[in-house]
Amino acid sequence: MYDEYGTSYLLFPDSGIPAANYYKKLQTECDAGQHQELLTPLGAAAEFVQSSKWFDGKPAKNSFVFTNELENKYIVENQRIQKLIPRLLSGRNIEDMEFLDCIEGFHADTWSVMEHNFYGYDWWTPLQDALEDVSVGVNQAKRDRIMMNFFLASYGQYERFIAGCLRAQREADPNIFDTVLDEFSNEQKSSLITAVKPSIWLTYH
Repeated sequence: MYDEYGTSYLLFPDSGIPAANYYKKLQTECDAGQHQELLTPLGAAAEFVQSSKWFDGKPAKNSFVFTNELENKYIVENQRIQKLIPRLLSGRNIEDMEFLDCIEGFHADTWSVMEHNFYGYDWWTPLQDALEDVSVGVNQAKRDRIMMNFFLASYGQYERFIAGCLRAQREADPNIFDTVLDEFSNEQKSSLITAVKPSIWLTYH
């Protein structure tokens, strides 16, 4: 098994007998028509998730996708984030473009990785500060493009905050912002346009 950082693990069944004997016995039973759920890759994956101690809960039908090779891009991005957050937490300075290059590959799963691996740390506050710092500057088109993709890969509190960064970018240079916006699909543009519209938040006491 590979985790989200590309680390490989050799897993053995908790059967009380040597793995070779266990799988030989299991193969014999499958050949005899038993364990139908194990006879497809997706079925075997679902059984592994449910029976192993590595995961919690029952996987949904859309929990799995086929891939021909290890998703190196996903792993590399998670490794970069793993190194970035401690630097932010320690207050170390990070160059704008280095930071932007790091968040460029963000996707929805990246947030889950961060929430899991930095549980108990206030990593969101320094990340907010860094995002505000890099929103506007030289090479504004690249900043806008990365922040737009970053927004599209976010949700909840992250999405709301990044929308504020997008508004700051549009205010800084509306022409560049709208030119970059045209690079996105109609559906994506609709989400981004909604994000930069002024919003009013009401607080009830």
